[in-house]
Amino acid sequence: ALTIPSEYLMVTFPMADFEGKSLRPSIIIPRLKKILPNVTEESEIYNKRDKDDRFNKITAPTPTFNELISALRMEFEKEKVDDYWAQAFKWFENNEEFKNKSSRMFKGLTYTNLVEKVPREKIKRLYESENKKLIFNVSR
Repeated sequence: ALTIPSEYLMVTFPMADFEGKSLRPSIIIPRLKKILPNVTEESEIYNKRDKDDRFNKITAPTPTFNELISALRMEFEKEKVDDYWAQAFKWFENNEEFKNKSSRMFKGLTYTNLVEKVPREKIKRLYESENKKLIFNVSR
């Protein structure tokens, strides 16, 4: 049954059954689109109204942690992220279940694959021959 909406009309229908198999589209949807040509169709997977909700990515701990990883990566790449991610990081850092994961995630984000200069003395110990010449070959 349809009513007269005050702000917007929401019509929902399943795209798949419980096994994940796709269902045939409802015959009502094309009829509604014909009657209401300016109607916008939204997916629950990506809902336009969620963009307006600042905290839409704060949900259960595990999905929020995954979103936190993305937010921190954006921060490290100098992109703007919402301020609440710093608080979320502190929460995960202090939570026993996520403390270890938070530490590893932060180490992963700050890791650089740059080699440090090998000290001269170490090179001499590794490659210096008995006659004080440095010998380099493929096997060493």
